[in-house]
Amino acid sequence: MRCFIAVDIDEQIAAAVGRVQDDLRKNSCLKESDARWVDPSLMHITLKFFAEVPDRDIMQICKSITEIAAASRPFTMNIEKVGTFGSPARVIWAGAANDKPLVELQNDLDQRLATAGFAAESRKFSVHLTLCRIKNRQAASALTKLVAGITETNFGSLYIDSLCLYKSDLTSQGPEYTLMHRASLS
Repeated sequence: MRCFIAVDIDEQIAAAVGRVQDDLRKNSCLKESDARWVDPSLMHITLKFFAEVPDRDIMQICKSITEIAAASRPFTMNIEKVGTFGSPARVIWAGAANDKPLVELQNDLDQRLATAGFAAESRKFSVHLTLCRIKNRQAASALTKLVAGITETNFGSLYIDSLCLYKSDLTSQGPEYTLMHRASLS
């Protein structure tokens, strides 16, 4: 099954992200097919994505999540910036200025999972919420200009007190996520 480990966001941040998405959509004058906007109610910060995991390995993933969570304290970080990935831009994201605690938590989790036999991440971890995936160069140019003009954004403070394992099913209406395991930070 496809699954991932993530940190959930709260309704306040989801609503603020939705407002920025609406502004970008309205001011960019793009067609619906130019970008795929992520539903704010489905947003999360992915810490580890597993392409396909055999059912027999799920318990080991849950055990690793629980161990890391038990050794970690809850913390807060501010989601307060917007940017793009790629050149031309392929993704618009919202991120945190003070992301060091989550980066360290993700590193610990990745190391624990690597010790348990799961491949370590090859890319540097980037704390972000994906706002949209851009489909073409024209849309990339328009959205990049709008993002560059965003000088002040505060989506809110995110209190991180748990790690979640989600199953991901891809459907024609978009992804569906099912919570499989939640471990509270102590």
